[in-house]
Amino acid sequence: MKTVPLPWRALTATLCVSFLPAQGPVLSTPGSATWETIDTPSGSRTNFTIFDDTVFDWAHLNLAEGSELYFDFVGGNSVLNYLTGSGSHTIAGQVGSNGSVGFFAPNADLNITGNIVADSVTIATLDVAPGDVQDGGGFRLTGPTGWNRLRISGNIEATGGDVVIAGRDVSIMESAQLSAAGAIMIGGGTDVSIAGSGATRLTEASGSGFVLHLGETRANRIEVAAGSEIINRGRLGEQGAKVFLSVGEDGKITNEGTGIIVPNAVFDGAFDPKGTPIDPKDGDAAAAINESNLKVPELRRPNGSRVVRAKSVNYTTTISASSDGARDSSSKPKSTVAKNRNKPSLMRQSSFFSMRGGKKAKP
Repeated sequence: MKTVPLPWRALTATLCVSFLPAQGPVLSTPGSATWETIDTPSGSRTNFTIFDDTVFDWAHLNLAEGSELYFDFVGGNSVLNYLTGSGSHTIAGQVGSNGSVGFFAPNADLNITGNIVADSVTIATLDVAPGDVQDGGGFRLTGPTGWNRLRISGNIEATGGDVVIAGRDVSIMESAQLSAAGAIMIGGGTDVSIAGSGATRLTEASGSGFVLHLGETRANRIEVAAGSEIINRGRLGEQGAKVFLSVGEDGKITNEGTGIIVPNAVFDGAFDPKGTPIDPKDGDAAAAINESNLKVPELRRPNGSRVVRAKSVNYTTTISASSDGARDSSSKPKSTVAKNRNKPSLMRQSSFFSMRGGKKAKP
Protein backbone atom coordinates (compact mmCIF):
# COMPACT_ATOMS: atom_id res chain seq x y z
CA MET A 1 0.00 0.00 0.00
CA LYS A 2 1.28 3.44 -0.86
CA THR A 3 1.91 5.61 2.23
CA VAL A 4 1.95 9.38 2.39
CA PRO A 5 3.03 11.48 5.42
CA LEU A 6 -0.03 12.64 7.34
CA PRO A 7 0.69 16.40 7.28
CA TRP A 8 1.00 16.33 3.47
CA ARG A 9 -2.26 14.39 3.13
CA ALA A 10 -4.16 16.82 5.34
CA LEU A 11 -2.76 19.86 3.54
CA THR A 12 -3.52 18.41 0.11
CA ALA A 13 -7.10 17.54 1.07
CA THR A 14 -7.62 21.07 2.38
CA LEU A 15 -6.30 22.62 -0.83
CA CYS A 16 -8.47 20.34 -2.97
CA VAL A 17 -11.63 21.32 -1.10
CA SER A 18 -11.23 24.86 -2.39
CA PHE A 19 -11.80 23.62 -5.96
CA LEU A 20 -15.12 21.97 -5.07
CA PRO A 21 -18.54 23.55 -4.58
CA ALA A 22 -19.35 24.69 -1.07
CA GLN A 23 -21.40 21.56 -0.47
CA GLY A 24 -18.58 19.19 -1.47
CA PRO A 25 -17.20 16.46 0.82
CA VAL A 26 -15.32 16.86 4.05
CA LEU A 27 -12.67 14.27 4.89
CA SER A 28 -13.73 12.52 8.07
CA THR A 29 -12.17 9.89 10.33
CA PRO A 30 -10.84 7.51 9.26
CA GLY A 31 -9.64 9.16 6.09
CA SER A 32 -6.67 9.24 3.78
CA ALA A 33 -7.43 10.69 0.36
CA THR A 34 -6.86 13.54 -2.05
CA TRP A 35 -9.10 14.80 -4.84
CA GLU A 36 -9.53 17.37 -7.53
CA THR A 37 -12.38 18.51 -9.76
CA ILE A 38 -12.01 19.28 -13.44
CA ASP A 39 -14.50 20.64 -15.96
CA THR A 40 -15.71 18.32 -18.70
CA PRO A 41 -17.87 18.96 -21.80
CA SER A 42 -20.89 17.45 -20.02
CA GLY A 43 -20.32 18.84 -16.52
CA SER A 44 -17.51 18.08 -14.08
CA ARG A 45 -15.43 15.12 -12.93
CA THR A 46 -14.07 14.74 -9.41
CA ASN A 47 -11.20 12.27 -9.14
CA PHE A 48 -10.53 10.88 -5.66
CA THR A 49 -7.31 9.07 -4.86
CA ILE A 50 -7.91 6.76 -1.87
CA PHE A 51 -4.85 5.77 0.16
CA ASP A 52 -6.63 3.94 2.97
CA ASP A 53 -10.17 3.20 4.20
CA THR A 54 -11.89 6.57 4.07
CA VAL A 55 -15.08 8.31 5.19
CA PHE A 56 -16.47 11.47 3.57
CA ASP A 57 -19.23 13.70 4.97
CA TRP A 58 -21.47 15.46 2.46
CA ALA A 59 -23.87 18.16 3.68
CA HIS A 60 -25.69 17.71 0.39
CA LEU A 61 -25.03 15.58 -2.67
CA ASN A 62 -26.53 16.50 -6.01
CA LEU A 63 -24.49 14.83 -8.73
CA ALA A 64 -26.00 16.22 -11.91
CA GLU A 65 -26.47 14.24 -15.09
CA GLY A 66 -23.25 14.42 -17.10
CA SER A 67 -21.02 14.84 -14.02
CA GLU A 68 -18.82 12.15 -12.52
CA LEU A 69 -17.24 10.95 -9.29
CA TYR A 70 -14.40 8.45 -9.50
CA PHE A 71 -12.75 6.78 -6.50
CA ASP A 72 -9.33 5.37 -7.38
CA PHE A 73 -7.94 3.03 -4.72
CA VAL A 74 -4.16 2.83 -4.39
CA GLY A 75 -4.58 1.53 -0.84
CA GLY A 76 -7.38 0.55 1.50
CA ASN A 77 -10.60 -1.28 0.65
CA SER A 78 -13.58 1.04 1.08
CA VAL A 79 -14.87 4.59 0.91
CA LEU A 80 -18.06 5.50 2.78
CA ASN A 81 -20.00 8.62 1.82
CA TYR A 82 -22.29 9.94 4.57
CA LEU A 83 -25.00 12.22 3.22
CA THR A 84 -25.65 14.10 6.43
CA GLY A 85 -28.17 16.70 5.33
CA SER A 86 -31.94 16.40 5.34
CA GLY A 87 -34.31 16.80 2.42
CA SER A 88 -33.24 14.85 -0.66
CA HIS A 89 -29.98 13.71 -2.25
CA THR A 90 -29.62 12.82 -5.94
CA ILE A 91 -27.12 10.82 -7.96
CA ALA A 92 -28.02 11.46 -11.60
CA GLY A 93 -24.48 11.29 -12.97
CA GLN A 94 -21.82 8.58 -13.00
CA VAL A 95 -20.00 7.04 -10.03
CA GLY A 96 -17.12 4.67 -10.67
CA SER A 97 -14.47 2.93 -8.61
CA ASN A 98 -12.05 0.02 -8.49
CA GLY A 99 -12.90 -0.52 -4.81
CA SER A 100 -15.85 -0.71 -2.43
CA VAL A 101 -18.16 2.34 -2.39
CA GLY A 102 -21.04 3.14 -0.06
CA PHE A 103 -23.60 5.96 0.16
CA PHE A 104 -25.64 6.40 3.38
CA ALA A 105 -28.45 8.94 3.88
CA PRO A 106 -30.08 8.18 7.26
CA ASN A 107 -32.04 11.46 7.46
CA ALA A 108 -33.09 12.11 3.88
CA ASP A 109 -34.48 10.64 0.69
CA LEU A 110 -31.98 9.30 -1.83
CA ASN A 111 -32.74 9.17 -5.56
CA ILE A 112 -30.43 7.35 -7.94
CA THR A 113 -31.16 7.92 -11.60
CA GLY A 114 -27.57 7.63 -12.85
CA ASN A 115 -25.05 4.80 -12.81
CA ILE A 116 -22.86 3.41 -10.03
CA VAL A 117 -20.21 0.87 -11.02
CA ALA A 118 -17.65 -0.32 -8.46
CA ASP A 119 -16.06 -3.48 -7.12
CA SER A 120 -18.87 -3.60 -4.53
CA VAL A 121 -21.67 -1.14 -3.77
CA THR A 122 -23.77 -0.34 -0.70
CA ILE A 123 -26.68 2.13 -0.89
CA ALA A 124 -28.87 2.88 2.14
CA THR A 125 -31.16 5.44 3.71
CA LEU A 126 -29.96 4.03 7.05
CA ASP A 127 -26.92 4.54 9.27
CA VAL A 128 -23.94 2.25 9.76
CA ALA A 129 -20.79 2.11 11.88
CA PRO A 130 -17.80 2.64 9.53
CA GLY A 131 -15.63 0.08 11.25
CA ASP A 132 -18.23 -2.66 10.79
CA VAL A 133 -18.28 -2.15 7.03
CA GLN A 134 -14.54 -1.85 6.71
CA ASP A 135 -13.58 -5.00 8.62
CA GLY A 136 -15.42 -7.19 6.10
CA GLY A 137 -17.14 -9.37 8.70
CA GLY A 138 -20.69 -8.14 8.28
CA PHE A 139 -22.53 -5.00 9.38
CA ARG A 140 -25.83 -3.67 10.67
CA LEU A 141 -27.86 -0.84 9.12
CA THR A 142 -30.27 1.03 11.37
CA GLY A 143 -32.31 4.18 11.08
CA PRO A 144 -35.07 6.39 12.44
CA THR A 145 -38.73 5.52 12.12
CA GLY A 146 -39.32 8.23 9.53
CA TRP A 147 -40.24 7.22 5.98
CA ASN A 148 -37.03 8.16 4.18
CA ARG A 149 -37.37 6.89 0.63
CA LEU A 150 -34.77 5.17 -1.50
CA ARG A 151 -35.56 5.24 -5.23
CA ILE A 152 -33.35 3.58 -7.84
CA SER A 153 -34.05 3.97 -11.54
CA GLY A 154 -30.49 3.80 -12.86
CA ASN A 155 -27.82 1.10 -13.10
CA ILE A 156 -25.93 -0.33 -10.12
CA GLU A 157 -23.23 -2.89 -10.79
CA ALA A 158 -20.72 -4.66 -8.55
CA THR A 159 -17.92 -5.91 -10.78
CA GLY A 160 -16.23 -8.06 -8.14
CA GLY A 161 -18.40 -8.26 -5.03
CA ASP A 162 -21.89 -7.58 -3.68
CA VAL A 163 -24.62 -4.99 -4.10
CA VAL A 164 -26.42 -4.08 -0.85
CA ILE A 165 -29.49 -1.83 -0.88
CA ALA A 166 -31.42 -0.97 2.27
CA GLY A 167 -33.99 1.45 3.65
CA ARG A 168 -37.40 1.49 5.22
CA ASP A 169 -39.04 2.28 1.86
CA VAL A 170 -37.11 0.86 -1.11
CA SER A 171 -38.29 1.05 -4.72
CA ILE A 172 -36.38 -0.48 -7.61
CA MET A 173 -38.05 1.25 -10.55
CA GLU A 174 -38.83 -0.19 -13.99
CA SER A 175 -35.75 1.25 -15.68
CA ALA A 176 -33.40 0.07 -12.91
CA GLN A 177 -30.83 -2.64 -13.58
CA LEU A 178 -28.94 -4.27 -10.72
CA SER A 179 -26.17 -6.78 -11.27
CA ALA A 180 -23.35 -8.26 -9.22
CA ALA A 181 -20.51 -10.70 -9.54
CA GLY A 182 -21.32 -11.74 -5.97
CA ALA A 183 -24.71 -11.44 -4.27
CA ILE A 184 -27.44 -8.81 -4.39
CA MET A 185 -29.17 -8.08 -1.07
CA ILE A 186 -32.16 -5.74 -0.76
CA GLY A 187 -33.50 -4.97 2.72
CA GLY A 188 -36.66 -3.07 3.59
CA GLY A 189 -36.81 -1.94 7.22
CA THR A 190 -35.06 0.03 9.94
CA ASP A 191 -32.90 -2.80 11.30
CA VAL A 192 -31.14 -4.63 8.47
CA SER A 193 -28.15 -6.90 9.03
CA ILE A 194 -25.69 -8.29 6.50
CA ALA A 195 -23.70 -11.31 7.64
CA GLY A 196 -20.25 -11.99 6.27
CA SER A 197 -21.21 -15.58 5.44
CA GLY A 198 -23.98 -18.11 5.96
CA ALA A 199 -26.81 -19.92 4.21
CA THR A 200 -28.65 -16.58 4.10
CA ARG A 201 -26.85 -13.33 4.87
CA LEU A 202 -29.67 -10.76 4.92
CA THR A 203 -32.10 -10.32 7.84
CA GLU A 204 -34.58 -7.61 8.85
CA ALA A 205 -35.43 -7.35 12.55
CA SER A 206 -37.58 -4.22 12.94
CA GLY A 207 -40.75 -5.84 11.59
CA SER A 208 -41.57 -2.85 9.39
CA GLY A 209 -40.38 -1.98 5.92
CA PHE A 210 -41.32 -2.26 2.27
CA VAL A 211 -39.61 -3.33 -0.97
CA LEU A 212 -41.15 -2.67 -4.38
CA HIS A 213 -39.21 -4.32 -7.19
CA LEU A 214 -40.07 -3.29 -10.76
CA GLY A 215 -36.71 -3.47 -12.54
CA GLU A 216 -34.17 -6.19 -13.37
CA THR A 217 -31.97 -7.74 -10.70
CA ARG A 218 -29.49 -10.34 -11.88
CA ALA A 219 -26.94 -12.26 -9.86
CA ASN A 220 -26.17 -15.85 -8.94
CA ARG A 221 -27.61 -15.18 -5.49
CA ILE A 222 -30.34 -12.69 -4.57
CA GLU A 223 -31.80 -12.05 -1.12
CA VAL A 224 -34.73 -9.73 -0.43
CA ALA A 225 -36.02 -9.19 3.11
CA ALA A 226 -38.62 -6.74 4.41
CA GLY A 227 -40.43 -6.32 7.68
CA SER A 228 -43.87 -5.84 6.12
CA GLU A 229 -44.09 -6.47 2.39
CA ILE A 230 -42.23 -7.39 -0.78
CA ILE A 231 -43.87 -6.78 -4.17
CA ASN A 232 -42.20 -8.00 -7.34
CA ARG A 233 -43.34 -6.84 -10.75
CA GLY A 234 -39.93 -7.02 -12.41
CA ARG A 235 -37.36 -9.77 -12.91
CA LEU A 236 -35.52 -11.35 -10.01
CA GLY A 237 -32.62 -13.62 -10.86
CA GLU A 238 -31.32 -15.47 -13.87
CA GLN A 239 -31.20 -19.12 -14.87
CA GLY A 240 -29.54 -21.15 -12.14
CA ALA A 241 -29.69 -18.37 -9.55
CA LYS A 242 -30.76 -18.79 -5.93
CA VAL A 243 -33.43 -16.34 -4.81
CA PHE A 244 -34.48 -15.91 -1.16
CA LEU A 245 -37.43 -13.71 -0.17
CA SER A 246 -38.49 -13.26 3.45
CA VAL A 247 -40.82 -11.01 5.42
CA GLY A 248 -41.50 -10.54 9.11
CA GLU A 249 -44.43 -11.86 11.10
CA ASP A 250 -47.72 -11.13 9.30
CA GLY A 251 -45.72 -9.92 6.31
CA LYS A 252 -46.60 -10.68 2.70
CA ILE A 253 -44.68 -11.53 -0.49
CA THR A 254 -46.49 -10.88 -3.77
CA ASN A 255 -45.48 -11.62 -7.34
CA GLU A 256 -47.73 -9.54 -9.57
CA GLY A 257 -48.52 -9.13 -13.23
CA THR A 258 -45.38 -9.44 -15.31
CA GLY A 259 -43.22 -10.32 -12.31
CA ILE A 260 -40.65 -13.07 -12.94
CA ILE A 261 -38.90 -15.02 -10.21
CA VAL A 262 -36.48 -17.58 -11.59
CA PRO A 263 -36.36 -21.18 -10.36
CA ASN A 264 -34.73 -22.10 -7.06
CA ALA A 265 -36.72 -19.50 -5.11
CA VAL A 266 -37.28 -19.85 -1.36
CA PHE A 267 -40.12 -17.95 0.34
CA ASP A 268 -40.25 -17.27 4.06
CA GLY A 269 -43.62 -15.69 4.84
CA ALA A 270 -47.10 -15.54 3.34
CA PHE A 271 -46.69 -15.82 -0.42
CA ASP A 272 -49.27 -14.71 -2.95
CA PRO A 273 -48.27 -16.49 -6.16
CA LYS A 274 -50.48 -14.36 -8.41
CA GLY A 275 -48.67 -14.19 -11.72
CA THR A 276 -45.86 -16.52 -10.69
CA PRO A 277 -44.26 -17.98 -13.83
CA ILE A 278 -44.09 -21.72 -14.33
CA ASP A 279 -40.73 -23.41 -14.46
CA PRO A 280 -40.70 -25.90 -17.37
CA LYS A 281 -38.99 -28.40 -15.06
CA ASP A 282 -41.91 -28.32 -12.68
CA GLY A 283 -44.42 -29.79 -15.17
CA ASP A 284 -47.89 -28.50 -15.92
CA ALA A 285 -49.70 -25.69 -14.26
CA ALA A 286 -52.60 -26.40 -11.96
CA ALA A 287 -55.70 -27.10 -14.00
CA ALA A 288 -58.51 -24.63 -14.40
CA ILE A 289 -61.85 -26.44 -14.32
CA ASN A 290 -64.94 -25.22 -16.17
CA GLU A 291 -68.18 -27.14 -15.57
CA SER A 292 -71.47 -26.81 -17.45
CA ASN A 293 -74.79 -28.66 -17.66
CA LEU A 294 -76.57 -29.52 -20.88
CA LYS A 295 -80.29 -30.35 -20.61
CA VAL A 296 -81.43 -32.73 -23.38
CA PRO A 297 -85.21 -32.79 -23.93
CA GLU A 298 -87.14 -35.92 -24.63
CA LEU A 299 -87.30 -36.73 -28.36
CA ARG A 300 -90.04 -38.80 -30.02
CA ARG A 301 -90.71 -40.10 -33.55
CA PRO A 302 -93.78 -39.03 -35.50
CA ASN A 303 -95.43 -42.32 -34.52
CA GLY A 304 -94.96 -41.42 -30.86
CA SER A 305 -92.15 -43.82 -30.04
CA ARG A 306 -89.42 -42.35 -27.85
CA VAL A 307 -85.89 -41.81 -29.26
CA VAL A 308 -84.15 -40.17 -26.26
CA ARG A 309 -85.31 -39.70 -22.73
CA ALA A 310 -85.03 -36.26 -21.14
CA LYS A 311 -81.75 -35.98 -19.19
CA SER A 312 -79.04 -33.62 -17.99
CA VAL A 313 -75.41 -34.08 -19.03
CA ASN A 314 -72.56 -32.55 -17.04
CA TYR A 315 -69.49 -31.52 -18.98
CA THR A 316 -66.13 -30.95 -17.29
CA THR A 317 -63.37 -29.40 -19.38
CA THR A 318 -59.86 -29.22 -18.02
CA ILE A 319 -57.57 -26.55 -19.46
CA SER A 320 -53.92 -26.43 -18.50
CA ALA A 321 -50.63 -25.01 -19.74
CA SER A 322 -47.89 -27.42 -20.70
CA SER A 323 -44.25 -26.70 -21.41
CA ASP A 324 -44.30 -29.54 -23.92
CA GLY A 325 -46.74 -28.92 -26.76
CA ALA A 326 -46.45 -32.53 -27.90
CA ARG A 327 -48.19 -33.88 -24.78
CA ASP A 328 -51.95 -34.19 -24.41
CA SER A 329 -53.94 -35.61 -21.52
CA SER A 330 -56.76 -36.98 -23.68
CA SER A 331 -57.04 -40.75 -23.73
CA LYS A 332 -57.99 -40.66 -27.40
CA PRO A 333 -55.01 -41.98 -29.36
CA LYS A 334 -55.55 -39.61 -32.28
CA SER A 335 -56.23 -36.43 -30.35
CA THR A 336 -54.88 -33.21 -31.81
CA VAL A 337 -53.68 -29.92 -30.36
CA ALA A 338 -54.96 -26.73 -32.00
CA LYS A 339 -52.36 -24.06 -32.64
CA ASN A 340 -52.85 -20.44 -33.65
CA ARG A 341 -49.86 -19.51 -35.74
CA ASN A 342 -51.04 -15.96 -36.32
CA LYS A 343 -50.89 -14.86 -32.70
CA PRO A 344 -48.27 -15.42 -29.99
CA SER A 345 -49.11 -17.85 -27.23
CA LEU A 346 -50.72 -16.53 -24.07
CA MET A 347 -47.84 -17.79 -21.93
CA ARG A 348 -44.21 -18.13 -22.93
CA GLN A 349 -41.26 -19.91 -21.41
CA SER A 350 -38.49 -21.97 -22.89
CA SER A 351 -41.01 -23.57 -25.25
CA PHE A 352 -44.51 -22.83 -26.52
CA PHE A 353 -47.60 -23.73 -24.57
CA SER A 354 -50.59 -25.72 -25.75
CA MET A 355 -54.21 -25.75 -24.68
CA ARG A 356 -55.66 -29.16 -24.15
CA GLY A 357 -59.15 -30.47 -23.43
CA GLY A 358 -60.46 -33.07 -21.05
CA LYS A 359 -63.23 -35.63 -21.38
CA LYS A 360 -66.96 -35.47 -21.33
CA ALA A 361 -68.37 -36.75 -18.09
CA LYS A 362 -70.65 -39.72 -18.26
CA PRO A 363 -74.31 -38.90 -17.77
